[in-house]
Amino acid sequence: MRDKVCRAHSVNMDLAAVVAVLLCGVLAAPLPPTAAQQQADAEEEPAADAAAPAPAPMELDPAVKALLESRPTTADELLEAILIIIDLNQPVAAQPLLRQLMAAGLDDAAMADLAARFGSAAFIKLGSVAALKPEGAEFARQVLEAAQRHAQDPARLSGLVEQLKSPSPNLRQSAALHLRMGEEQAVLALIAALQDPSFQDHLPALRAALAMQQSAAVEPLVAVLEGATDDMARQAALVLGRLGRQAELALYAPALGIQVDPALQEAAGSALEQARGALPLSGEAAAELYRLAKAYFNGQQEASPNAAGRFVLWHWDAPSRQPVPQEVDARTATLRLALRHAEGARRILPKNPRLQRLRLSILLEIAGRETAAGTTQPDAQPDAWAELRRLDLATLETLLEENANQGHAAAASAAAEILGESGNADVLYTRQPRPSPLVQAVQHPNRRLRFAALAAVMRLNPQHSYSGSSHVVEALGYFAGTLGMPRAVAAAPQLHEARRLAGMLVELGYEAEAVTTNRELLRLATSSPDYELLLVDARLALPASGQVLQALRRDVRTAHVPVAVVASLDDLPAAERLAAQHDRAAAFVRPQDLAGMRFQVEHLLAGSDARPAPPAERLAQAQQALAWLAQLAETRPALYDLRRVEMPVTLAAWVPELTLAATHMLGKLGSPLAQRTLLELASRTTQPLEARRAALAAFGASLAAHGTLLTTQEIALQYERYNQSERQDRQSQQILGRILDLIEARAAADSNIPE
Repeated sequence: MRDKVCRAHSVNMDLAAVVAVLLCGVLAAPLPPTAAQQQADAEEEPAADAAAPAPAPMELDPAVKALLESRPTTADELLEAILIIIDLNQPVAAQPLLRQLMAAGLDDAAMADLAARFGSAAFIKLGSVAALKPEGAEFARQVLEAAQRHAQDPARLSGLVEQLKSPSPNLRQSAALHLRMGEEQAVLALIAALQDPSFQDHLPALRAALAMQQSAAVEPLVAVLEGATDDMARQAALVLGRLGRQAELALYAPALGIQVDPALQEAAGSALEQARGALPLSGEAAAELYRLAKAYFNGQQEASPNAAGRFVLWHWDAPSRQPVPQEVDARTATLRLALRHAEGARRILPKNPRLQRLRLSILLEIAGRETAAGTTQPDAQPDAWAELRRLDLATLETLLEENANQGHAAAASAAAEILGESGNADVLYTRQPRPSPLVQAVQHPNRRLRFAALAAVMRLNPQHSYSGSSHVVEALGYFAGTLGMPRAVAAAPQLHEARRLAGMLVELGYEAEAVTTNRELLRLATSSPDYELLLVDARLALPASGQVLQALRRDVRTAHVPVAVVASLDDLPAAERLAAQHDRAAAFVRPQDLAGMRFQVEHLLAGSDARPAPPAERLAQAQQALAWLAQLAETRPALYDLRRVEMPVTLAAWVPELTLAATHMLGKLGSPLAQRTLLELASRTTQPLEARRAALAAFGASLAAHGTLLTTQEIALQYERYNQSERQDRQSQQILGRILDLIEARAAADSNIPE
């Protein structure tokens, strides 16, 4: 993993990237052996023969010998000698000089001077020489960090910006070149100067210096272009036309859009003409922006990190009149880029319905992700919900369907919620005999979208049968059946191996079960909404072209559950190929200890999209599903076959947080299992008194509505429980006695015998 990071950061040779490269080198350098290791090595190796000759001293190149004999003393002389010795391929001979250089106690100014005189390439060379590690890499890092601090010093940057007023072209050019080392801080200093009255006669020099900042200037200037409302935006447009393709795209909307400030439109158009030779047609520009926005939104194209490997967004801060950076994850950066292009296309063709839906979908997806992450900023987002509520039902259905099919769950959930708010149940009948988009969303693999669609259907409260109503009942049962705990399954051909893996999952906080066949795995995984992780031994997953993973991904109940294919080193390549074919899947090297299991599980769950809903959210959804079921049992019993939810409601009755809602629903089901479960709950002294009383009340309601559905043996068991309760507390005796009273009263009523 460390090697990947080092390679990724070694492409761009600015100071931040060079420091990152050298830091990787320091981290990768071997550590000196501990005393214990040295003792162990001494015990393992035979003692050296006392008579054995000492190794011959290294024969120095005459040039190296001459350099050492010249006794360099200054920092410049020492570093130059070290680099020459490295080039002569005798780096070991440079060790004394390097130690002397590091002992000189150079301050930041001296180190920055070394970086300026020798260049970053020299320090990359020094940091990469194995014979000089770790000291060489450490010294190189210190020098370049000092150079970076010096380059970004506000006083230095202010002085260089001031030099741009000079009448000398050479001095202005030199100042602009030195500003490049200041990176983002230099860009901000130049942008601040654009609004300084003393620079109004020197704006061309400022723009030229900003253009020399190249990629570092693009995003801050786009923030100025989109946020500033005065001449600042015009100046930003003139510079962006000189900064490449990505910057040119930001000019499409101000150059070709509707209701743009004439001065800004002229500047953006002029910049585009100079960059491209001619302005694009409005339709062509909007179509290009639309294609790019859609590609970023659907994940076909991704935002690129900056030179330091980070994703940074810039926005205009009106009070300070400066662009402000914010570090984000890769997906957020990609979505924001999609939104920029969609906004630009819509400004050019504001009445195009496809552009409107795409822009709104991106806004809603961003808002949904920020809400889920707890990072929502109220004034940073337009009121997408208000705009959503203004759409007609047909457009809402299209927006829901498009986003559900593309996997944009937050945007689709928002559309489903607004459809529910409409109060118009006709949306459930729009595509008979096929299910409507809203009902189809009830079957979506994404849990939160499925619940949002279910909530909308319940809110619409249909009065007549509609296509897909059975899916609604299945979803209600699915959400009601939680046990409120994270669960996992470990599947392996040998039971001892399955149990070993399950044991490690228990140590990680899962309620884990061990199985030995794919059939058992599928049965368990689809039986509960609580499964957060599935481990499948490669010997089960690989045969039949990985059909077990295909089955897991086809079922909406398990489509988004992370799956690990656990393999030996021999099977690992095949396991990796299989996992690569499925989302939220990874190949695990067979873990031998808890640390190995923890590392691989955390890596699999690192993506936010792979993380399951937390137990608290599942419990809240279960409570709501049980309430909806009780509502349907009272008002629409003929519209839904509620017998299909008997088992999940029965399981929910034993979850403390769900007992009250589940017992209420069991009282309405009218089945033998429901009545048996209520009796068990009411009779158990280990259950809370409130839960036992709720079960008793529900049992009475069930008897009144459906009659006695218990067997003779089950009734006899209740009499036995009562007879054995003499040592129980008074409240328990009262409950057991009341159960018998209810049974006898119903029996008397059924026999028409007066009490």
